[in-house]
Amino acid sequence: MSFQDFNHVFTAFGNCFTFNANNDAFQDQPGAKNGLSLEINIEQQYYSNRLQLGDQVDAGIFFHVHNQSVPPSVETDGRAVPPGFHAYVGLTRTDSYSIDPPYGLCNKSAELVNFPDYSVAACVLECKEQHMLREKRKGMFADGGYDMRQTTIRANYVIMDIYLENLNYIKSEQLPAVEPSALISDIGGQFGLFMGFSLLTIIEFIEFAAMTLYTWILSAKRQPKVDIVMVESKVKK
Repeated sequence: MSFQDFNHVFTAFGNCFTFNANNDAFQDQPGAKNGLSLEINIEQQYYSNRLQLGDQVDAGIFFHVHNQSVPPSVETDGRAVPPGFHAYVGLTRTDSYSIDPPYGLCNKSAELVNFPDYSVAACVLECKEQHMLREKRKGMFADGGYDMRQTTIRANYVIMDIYLENLNYIKSEQLPAVEPSALISDIGGQFGLFMGFSLLTIIEFIEFAAMTLYTWILSAKRQPKVDIVMVESKVKK
């Protein structure tokens, strides 16, 4: 690994160096021993004190792991590591796909001038890009040994191991709950179902009334007539 593996960009925190910006390096093995290992000298002695903070300034580094097509947004998504520590950063991939209008507000066809893919971070940086390019400065990490005290190393050096926790990833995708054709089909099906039930119910009531009336008339016609004959008997004495 050399300085050529890092691309320089300018962020709200100042100089920022991006590793694997061109998607040249690949890793198919998870675990802390198979990731990116960095040893960084923050050179705290060159920090500028900010009087508005009472001469107190944070020391350490901010880092942000992001997709190659998305610019770094350290000020919003960055994580801090103080000097004198060995940080282990495990990564898990998540892919999110937002839905287009009329279901959502995202526009997948939107294009930016300086970035290949549209993103919130790229959209914010689009208006600042020309100013950042004018402020770019390049630098190298000096080679050679150093005669330092342990207190100096603890105050300035950060060791980081960034690796993949596993090779699985989470995919989050928005889909319309109901397509227009499915909605029309559901409405038509429900309407037809309710209309069918209503018509069948009316027909059943009419049929029941007709059968009841027919049964009553038929039973009335078949009812036998009974004649009562009075017989008077006379008995002779």
